Amino acid sequence: MKTLLPALAAVALLGGCASGGHCVGELDYQKAYSLPAVSVADVKMPSSSAALVIPPPPAQIVPYGSTKDDPKKPGRKVTECLDTPPRLPTLTPQPQPVTEPAKS
Repeated sequence: MKTLLPALAAVALLGGCASGGHCVGELDYQKAYSLPAVSVADVKMPSSSAALVIPPPPAQIVPYGSTKDDPKKPGRKVTECLDTPPRLPTLTPQPQPVTEPAKS
């Protein structure tokens, strides 16, 4: 019983790390809106070339994450996030020819 509780706690904690759905759906920062610039009557704001300018939103919004069919397991879905690197192809090792040692 003493080892069962820590083992269950470890499984529960590690299971939370395997979740891949953190990037699907709309997040709070994506719902944020911009406030209009502050303007005061009869006051001109200086324009600076060094000022930071927030760019306008893109014409086509790219989702942060998407759910696609898993090519390795037909019928199952896999979550792909923009911050996850693509999977590398698996390479099969090529057998190396055996060479005889040089005779001296």
